[in-house]
Amino acid sequence: MNICVSYNAGEFGDFIRYFCGLHTGQIKKEQVYFEMQQRLSDYLKMHLIILNPYKNIQINKKLNKEEFKKLFEEKCPPSETHIYKVSLYRKTNNILNAPEYNIINSLGHKVIWTNLEVLSNWGVFFFKRKELLYKHWQKPFDKEWWAKYYQKKKNYPKHYLNHELQIDELLDYNEDEYDKLIKFLDCKPMDNWKDLVKEYTDWIKKDLDNTT
Repeated sequence: MNICVSYNAGEFGDFIRYFCGLHTGQIKKEQVYFEMQQRLSDYLKMHLIILNPYKNIQINKKLNKEEFKKLFEEKCPPSETHIYKVSLYRKTNNILNAPEYNIINSLGHKVIWTNLEVLSNWGVFFFKRKELLYKHWQKPFDKEWWAKYYQKKKNYPKHYLNHELQIDELLDYNEDEYDKLIKFLDCKPMDNWKDLVKEYTDWIKKDLDNTT
């Protein structure tokens, strides 16, 4: 089944796609690169994971169902199922309250919605990383505004095709959070899932190696 990962920028969404895709067989380990590609690193200055093919459905205008389906199949051929993200004209990968969600749901695609507790260790890390990004862009970073934004209650639509993932819990090796995700994905658990998480978190922590 096709799966869309809906998340705010910086909320570890590409890792979720990678992690889930390895479990479902929709992504192979050799399709993922732990590196900073030059073009991206100049813009982001972050340790990233790059999925190839990227499977990012970029939408620059409002689409009807048939238009979305055509665009989706250009990136994700229907001969296989895919785990993907949507980049909206609002400059976000979060499809909450967007008409694209209704289209995705009507096509029978699953959706993983992300939650990040801002007071968790990974929430703190997220803000430190975001602050570095704004510094690199030479733009002011309003931490208070962003904290309020991420603390707003998210009323995700309830549907059997939807799943809310608490990212900080998964990154902290929470067994219950992992089990709920595996049940939703309808796949077998992996014995090395914690190693996959550690490999990723060790990588992104390098962003803060030279900061205080």
